[in-house]
This record gives sequence, C-alpha cells and structure tokens, in this order.
Amino acid sequence: MLGRRAEPGFVALMSVLVLVAIALGVGVGLMLRAIGEGSLQLTTEASIRARQAATACSEEAVYQLKLDTAYAGNQTLTLSDGTTCRIGAITGTGNTNRTITTTSTVTGASSKVFIDIATVNPLTSVTTWQERTDF
Repeated sequence: MLGRRAEPGFVALMSVLVLVAIALGVGVGLMLRAIGEGSLQLTTEASIRARQAATACSEEAVYQLKLDTAYAGNQTLTLSDGTTCRIGAITGTGNTNRTITTTSTVTGASSKVFIDIATVNPLTSVTTWQERTDF
C-alpha cells in the first residue's frame, strides 16, 4: 500500500478544488472591499450634503439679517431636496457684532457653521465663517 500511486483523476480533481478555493477567496475579498468602499462613499456623500445644507442655512440667515437686523433666527428650513437645516438664535443686536450658527444632519453626518459678522449693512463684513465640530 505504501508504494501505490495516486490515481490521475484524483490529482486533477484536487488541483481543481485548490484553484476554486483560491478563486473563491479572492472573489470574497474583492466583494468585501467593494462593500466597504460603497459604505465609505455613502458616508462621504451624507457629509457633503450636510455641509451644503448648513451653508445654505447660513446664507439664508445672512440674507434675512440684511433685510431686517431684528431677525432672530431660531428657524428650521427644508431645502428643495428634502434636507433640513437649523438656524440657531442670532446673537447681538442692531447692525454690528452679530453671530449666526447653523446646523444640519444628513444620515448621521452633521455639519455646523459659525459666522461672526462685524457689520450687516450696507456692506456685510464677515470676520469669521467656518465649519466647526461644536459651538
């Protein structure tokens, strides 16, 4: 029994099985990577949409403040794509030293914008406009 040779069909079958196992491993690895990249892309897209919405709210708040310096904020807006954003309470009074904060969250991704305005009218002078992690 020790001197018996393996059947030629058995060697061929084992070779095919090993190749199939390798191909299957590579295929599963590629699929998992694609799923991970797809998830990352969705997260990135949500982050971009949240930033765009918070910026849109910021621009609306500055516009409303230019129309009426008594504008207090505290408003939630729904944008054309259904995304919502929130204009916080606008601090300061009159034409100078005003602060605006806006936020938006899209699918778990949040964006917050902080704006510090030196003068509102006739020309708006913005001293700070930045995205922040917190106010």
